[in-house]
Amino acid sequence: MGLAGIVGVSWREARISQINALAQYSDALLNLDESKAVKTSLKAVLEMQRTPWVDADTHTLVELTLLNTVSFVVAPNSLGGHTKDVLAVSYSQNSKLLAAASFDSTVKLWNPTTKQEIKTLKGHTGGVWDSSFSPDGKVLATGSFDNTVKLWNTTTGKEIKTLVSHTKEVSAVSFSPNGKYLATGSADHTVKLWDTSNWKEIKTLPGHTGQVWAVSFSPDGKMLATASLDNTVKLWDTTKWKAIKTLTDHTDWVWDVCFSPDSKLLVTASLDNTVKLWDTTKWKEIKTLTEHKNGVLAVSFSPDSKLLATASKDNTVKLWDTTKWKAIKTLTDHTEWVWDVSFSPDGKQLATGSADNTVQLWNSTTGKVIQPSMRHMKPVNTVSFSPNGKQLATGSADNTVKLWDSSTEKAIKTLTGHTKEVSAVSFSPDSKLLATGSADNSVKLWDTFSWKEIQTLTRHTSPITAVSFSPDGKLLATVSADNGVKLWDTSTWKEIQTLTGHTKKVSAVSFSPDSKLLATGSADNSVKLWDTSTWKEIQTLTGHINPITIVSFSLDGKQLATASYDNSVKLWDTSTWKEIQTLTGHRSEVSSVSFSPDGKRLVTGSGDKTVRLWDTSTGKELKTLTQNKGGVLAVSFSPDGKLLATGSEDNTVRLWRWDFDYLVQEGCNFIDNYLKPNPKDAEAQEIQRELCRKLPKNSASN
Repeated sequence: MGLAGIVGVSWREARISQINALAQYSDALLNLDESKAVKTSLKAVLEMQRTPWVDADTHTLVELTLLNTVSFVVAPNSLGGHTKDVLAVSYSQNSKLLAAASFDSTVKLWNPTTKQEIKTLKGHTGGVWDSSFSPDGKVLATGSFDNTVKLWNTTTGKEIKTLVSHTKEVSAVSFSPNGKYLATGSADHTVKLWDTSNWKEIKTLPGHTGQVWAVSFSPDGKMLATASLDNTVKLWDTTKWKAIKTLTDHTDWVWDVCFSPDSKLLVTASLDNTVKLWDTTKWKEIKTLTEHKNGVLAVSFSPDSKLLATASKDNTVKLWDTTKWKAIKTLTDHTEWVWDVSFSPDGKQLATGSADNTVQLWNSTTGKVIQPSMRHMKPVNTVSFSPNGKQLATGSADNTVKLWDSSTEKAIKTLTGHTKEVSAVSFSPDSKLLATGSADNSVKLWDTFSWKEIQTLTRHTSPITAVSFSPDGKLLATVSADNGVKLWDTSTWKEIQTLTGHTKKVSAVSFSPDSKLLATGSADNSVKLWDTSTWKEIQTLTGHINPITIVSFSLDGKQLATASYDNSVKLWDTSTWKEIQTLTGHRSEVSSVSFSPDGKRLVTGSGDKTVRLWDTSTGKELKTLTQNKGGVLAVSFSPDGKLLATGSEDNTVRLWRWDFDYLVQEGCNFIDNYLKPNPKDAEAQEIQRELCRKLPKNSASN
């Protein structure tokens, strides 16, 4: 090789190293700076396009990095990115900004219309309890566990000032309606008033004997309400800063207070599970709302006063009709305590912040999540695509099966025949039937045109653990905790065979693509292979040291994947039944596996809350996807390999769109929106100019 060739190879290798470094850096940024993570992943795409002869491994790494980043940031079901509880949510007066304050010491600013993160405010050295926009929206005040109040420029995201008078954590902040004052409440039992023209402290209001959890000005500016750990609410005259009333009817900490828009009502929320309503002219209690099952942490009126929202430790938000004080909706998308709730000033949205680390946005009229998540009420045990890939079936511990349109992610149908949790779902090869197995010991068959139940199979005596149609459609295999495998003739639904070789619960079943073999996995740690013409056992695979969770053939029939509670996956050569790979990396049991249609990739889901992607020829882990908040119980590739479905203990179903062109386009859409408030960002400008503007006009996201 000549000198020019050597230089060319060295240049290419340096470029490949740079691309790999960008991909890895993007992953590292994901929980720190989402915008930077997207820019970095797209920069890797751009550099890859600029580099000739990029190897397949590098291309795959970049593609999977983009999958992880775009799925995390672009058009999420909730506003994520925080690594700990979201303690407070607040809108600017023009409804164009939403602030989310978190126990992770950061505050994120979002565009609530596009659901895009604009800025992350960093500077506090402890969790951020509360936030409040100035009436003109130019300043955001935040109170923190670090005993300080910080003032931020909402345009630049820069810190303007730090107020350091409190001696303990600052748990509440609120601007007065005229913007002249900022009130702050603290664990030092005091409320302080600050002049916003010079940020000087002008008054300290003593009187509470416990931490001050909330401060709220009346909309007419005449009163300030303060709520405390001492179980009381105090009212203050803002002209003289004198206490005018103490409300003592709550029997536990009072966590939040809120005035109605006309200032005639005060609402108080308490850990005694109640919300109380008070007439502000006489200070008489006029109503107690008692439907929450745990402490109430936040209250908020809609701008037109027609609705009251209450957030609770029972993981729900309730919407109340203020004419009758009846709960008219219960919002249940959060999986942990709901710390805060806030209506947008334009009345169109409701924002909630939760201990599940997310912010949810709701349509305030319908009570529906804006871009709702694919969700069950309990963990999602099983997922399966229809053979044409247009539908996804999911089975849950909530006893239901849901059908989803895989292109729109909209729910199509909920099937409710089972009386206990649904553990297995499987479409017939012609898509005409769906089989579902349940802990109620039954298997049900459903007509996929009418979604009517047409048959129930009841010969098992223990919970069903797996079901599978043979690829030729002639048989249905069902397995159960009663140690048996049953085979059913799909033309008559008669049981034709029971296989009894396993010595413990049978947990998994899979037909080979030619329907000639059946694989079964068991709690006896073994996998057995059966000849479907004779139903004779022809092979037992041993190697796992804990119970088998799943078995699956590749579509070409050349490999069998088996997964176990020993945290590993084994790949077997079906011509010799020799183990060819052991995939290790998961830190908990591997619950589910799925081959890509071409057999080159294997996806695995685990109790360690991760989804991992593997190269089946080398056994190399290609990517770890870490966006689930609970163990991953089910995974499945769509028939065309462009979608990956996952079901989780956090009650959610996720669809990952593994389509490179789509991912690049969605990333570019993000960049376009990002540049509107950040027009001078040179890196984003380069990506838009050199990558995004050169994409085909027919956007993959349209």
